[in-house]
Parts: sequence; structure tokens; C-alpha cells
Amino acid sequence: MKKGVVLLWTLLAVLLLAGCGGVYDKEYISVEDYLPASQESGSDEDKITIRDYFTLKRTIRDMVNRGAQSGTVIFDNAYDGDISADMASACWEVRTKDALCAYCVENISYELNHIITYDEAKIYVSYMQSGVSIDEIIRLPYSTDIESVLRQSMQESRSNVVILTGKSSLAAEDVENMAANVYKSDPMLSPKEPAASVNMFSGENMQRLYDIHINYGEAAKELGAKKEKLAGFDPFDGVGTEEMSELDRATLAFEYLTGNCTLCEEGQKNNIYCAVIEKKSDSEGIALAYVALCKQLGIECRIVYGQYNMENHCWNIIKLGTKYYHVDVSKGISQQRWTCFLCEDEQFWKNYRWDVESYPKCGSRSTILTENE
Repeated sequence: MKKGVVLLWTLLAVLLLAGCGGVYDKEYISVEDYLPASQESGSDEDKITIRDYFTLKRTIRDMVNRGAQSGTVIFDNAYDGDISADMASACWEVRTKDALCAYCVENISYELNHIITYDEAKIYVSYMQSGVSIDEIIRLPYSTDIESVLRQSMQESRSNVVILTGKSSLAAEDVENMAANVYKSDPMLSPKEPAASVNMFSGENMQRLYDIHINYGEAAKELGAKKEKLAGFDPFDGVGTEEMSELDRATLAFEYLTGNCTLCEEGQKNNIYCAVIEKKSDSEGIALAYVALCKQLGIECRIVYGQYNMENHCWNIIKLGTKYYHVDVSKGISQQRWTCFLCEDEQFWKNYRWDVESYPKCGSRSTILTENE
């Protein structure tokens, strides 16, 4: 009997020990490495795995391109480098050697965390309060399309436009001169010549960002009203200029201005609005008006800044056929009309001075008369 009881207690002890072992085994296999809550919730899709320093810099730069304020990167276990040193270096390089970052980023900071089996960095980007948001920045691969962007900006009366180019050799002054040339080739863009000022930010591999401010010299309401009047100006409506020769069209524009505009002192009323709407301007405004009318009639025309009798003066050079000719509309108003129309260099050099290297050589009037017979 005692022997049986001993066997029974021995059996119960074995069973109890086996049960406890089972409990401990289950607790052990349920233990897992700690994972952050973001991974457990499945929101890790924005995290990027970093395998080298180049990818690290590119990832930070991409965050700025998207305008992201924060992001997380995970360092691959095979990452070759000092993670802490590389993070500091990458943030500094992107901040100082990328044109977009130099323009809009105030600071790039980060937090490094070691999470059992890997390292991650949380990156934070703070932006400066600039006039143009990142999604409004115009991005161009090269500088060749800057001119068309400037033209469209003037058409829309934009006061601030930012252009980011992948490769450009243009300095800030070059873009300012480009803006001036855009207007002078199409004066109907604004009632008076806009003044462009450019801040340039440089990056690696000729990357450039141009922060362009355009001052139209008018309040927005007044500017809009004057542009509307200019847009409605069409002195040749119904004339049938399509059937005319180049010579006849150039003559038509010359006759219109000499017959409808009066001349004032230099430096006063020196814009196209005064010339074609108020019908009184100095030589610059009249020359700009002739550019605009020739453009409307399909004639190549440019303004010339020079001197007449040692005084500042403006006139035009036009292209008819394959030859170029001087045209001075303002002198056509104040003097005998046709003595200033379709003139050659030698004839003009008696009283005029200009930078001959910046303009094409102009031929005699007999040439165009022969070509248009």
C-alpha cells in the first residue's frame, strides 16, 4: 500500500514537472526582438534602406525636392562606413552643396537609433520662409529654356519666379540681361520695361537656382488696366497686311508712328504705353513701339541704344530680305520723314554713334528697293 502511494506521488510529480516545462517552453518561444510601433502598424513604406554614402545623400536631397519635413532611413547591415560620421557629413553636404537646399533649407537635423538588429536615422528638414514654395519652382534640365520662362512670367505679370537648372553657366547678371532682352524683343509684354534682379544659388556639377524678382513699376491694378489697353491696340486691323511685301509692311508701321505720335524730351515718357496709347514719347518709347508694330507685321526689328549728335538716342535696325537697315522713327517725326528710313551705316555715321560690334552691318536703301521690285 505504501509502495503504491509512493508510486502515485512520483507519477504526479513527473506530470506536474512536465506541465511546468511546457509552460516555460511556450513563454520562451513567444519572445521576439523588439520592433518599433511604426513597423508593427505597417506604416514603414516611406522608410528607405541605405547601403552606401551616395544613396544617403541622394535620399536627403530627394526629401527636399519633395518638400518633406521628415523621413526615416534604415541602414543596411552591410553598410560600409561610420554611420554617425556619415550622417553629419551628408546633412552638411546636401545643405551647402545643393542649389535648391541653399535657397530654401534652414536646417537639416537627425536622430540616430539602434534597434536590436539594425540602425535607423530620423531626418528632419526645416525650411526658410521664401517667396516661392518648392512645388512652384520651375525645373529645367538646362538653361536654354530660361528665356521662354521669363517671357511667360512677364505675360502673366509674375513678380517672383524661381528656376532650378540641372546645368547652367549663366551668372545672375546674364539672366538679368536676358530678361531685359526678352522685353525689348516684345515690348507689348509690359507698359514699361520691367526691372529684373536675380539671386543665384550654386550646387555641384553646374547646378544653378535663379531667384528672379521682376518689378513692373506699377501697382497691380494700374498694371492690369494698362496691359489690357495694350492688348486691345491693333492699328492695322482690317488693313490686309498679309498680302503686303516686307517693305510695304515696314513702311506702314513707320507711317503710322510718324503720323500719330509726337516727340518729347529724352528721359520723359520713355515707354511703349506712352507711345501707342498716349501718343507722346521720347526716342526710346517710339523705338520700342516700332519694334512692337514690326513684330505684329512679321518684320524682324530691334532697338538700338546709341547717340545722336553726342546725345543719348534710340532708333531701330530692321531686316528686310537678307539685309539690315537703320530706321529712326523719332527723327522721322521731327525732321523730313523719309531721310531717316532704310539708311545704311555710312549715312548714319555722320550724326549717329552706336556699338557697331553689337549690331549687324546695314546696307543702302537701293538694295531693298531692288530686292522688292
